[in-house]
Amino acid sequence: MRKRLVILALLLVVIQLFGLQTLANDNYQKGIDAFNHRNYQQAIKAFKTAYGEMPDHHYLRYMMGLTYYKLQDYTNSIQYFEEARDLYPNHFNTLVNLSRAYLNKKDWEKCLATLELAKEVDEDDDLYNVWGLYLMDLGKYAESAEKFAKAGEFNPENYFAYNNLGLAYLYLGKYAEASEALSKACAQNPPYTYMYNNLGIAYENIGKLDKAIDAYNQALDIDPDYSKASTNLARVLKKKYPKSE
Repeated sequence: MRKRLVILALLLVVIQLFGLQTLANDNYQKGIDAFNHRNYQQAIKAFKTAYGEMPDHHYLRYMMGLTYYKLQDYTNSIQYFEEARDLYPNHFNTLVNLSRAYLNKKDWEKCLATLELAKEVDEDDDLYNVWGLYLMDLGKYAESAEKFAKAGEFNPENYFAYNNLGLAYLYLGKYAEASEALSKACAQNPPYTYMYNNLGIAYENIGKLDKAIDAYNQALDIDPDYSKASTNLARVLKKKYPKSE
């Protein structure tokens, strides 16, 4: 009789644990679905519910870090990316995104160290784009341009890398090179006003005023209230069509 009771108790424990695990998996999937629909607050709520029942789940912690990053909560983002890294030290995307979070917290030392660790695992355009941003934040524009160019080599469709390459060239006063990089970014029709504005600045500085006007107008087509493009467009129009004395 006692043996049967022990077996029954163990069976109940197994059923309970299975139920908790199933519930945790359900909440984890709800979090993934919410994240994919950009409902980041709901994603965090679901992930937190699953968190305690999934102590060794690397990807749950990675997704929590990514979700907090989307919410611009870099402190919590770093916490969960670090937990994910500790569970799976060679997960490339964890390392790259952790370095990005460190960058936003201006923790330069940890950012660089994590980028170097990621490079030992793999290389891609995202790695070199973040590395370029790190160097740009330190004012090392020539070195950042090298990283952004490498990002573009890895993925010619990464318009962020080409925009950042163009921006680095603008800081360096290399306007022709900037216009070339920025035109590659804008040729892909990115939905970001600042990229067209940057292209307009590059064209304006090499005297291609018609192309500058077109670029500023493209920025304003996306957002008519984008004041930087409005100001720049007004300035270049005065250059092209000066009022008669």
